Amino acid sequence: MSKLPEKDGELRFLEKLSQATGRRMFLQWSGITLAVAAVGCSDSTSNSTPPPSGSVDLGSGDTGVLNYAYALEQLTNARRPPRFLPTFPP
Repeated sequence: MSKLPEKDGELRFLEKLSQATGRRMFLQWSGITLAVAAVGCSDSTSNSTPPPSGSVDLGSGDTGVLNYAYALEQLTNARRPPRFLPTFPP
């Protein structure tokens, strides 16, 4: 019979990953994950560049998206010819 090859690093990692962990280890990793997510999602605007001249500020969040959609609709309608011309009785 041939001897099985020794497990490489990836297999050892997967084997450790599949084992049950204790509550304490779970809470430690949860805390670390939340801390990393909080640092990654921090609102740091010190690196932002100023908007170019002539740009329009539409707002932020939902209001900005709605303002953008409204402005786009207005621009689209401004380029279209009228669908009908009103006629007035003589």
